[in-house]
Amino acid sequence: MPTKTYAEMRQAAYFKAARELRKVAALVLDDIQNETELRSIRTLEWAKMFAARVARQAQAQEDLGHEQCVASAHAEAANRRSHEAYSNAVTAFQWRVLETGGATVLAAVNAYKTPA
Repeated sequence: MPTKTYAEMRQAAYFKAARELRKVAALVLDDIQNETELRSIRTLEWAKMFAARVARQAQAQEDLGHEQCVASAHAEAANRRSHEAYSNAVTAFQWRVLETGGATVLAAVNAYKTPA
């Protein structure tokens, strides 16, 4: 059984952390489901801000993983699926906001600038 180098183990840990953080970011958006939440600008802004912050943390972890060594195709595929799942959660969130609150509410949420 081939053993992993320390760099490969660190990279795997960073990548796993990134994928888990993206799951949390997607979950925040997926949890905004009921009409009251979808009509509350404050709730929508909070969800967008919190999910974006966690997604940035996930990207930072992934970047640290890439600094360790060259990633395998398998690891990159897992990272890509993680990005796609988060992107799908963002799209679904926007559709729910549009369907419930209309274009004006969606525009207000999209205009909200998340703090860095």
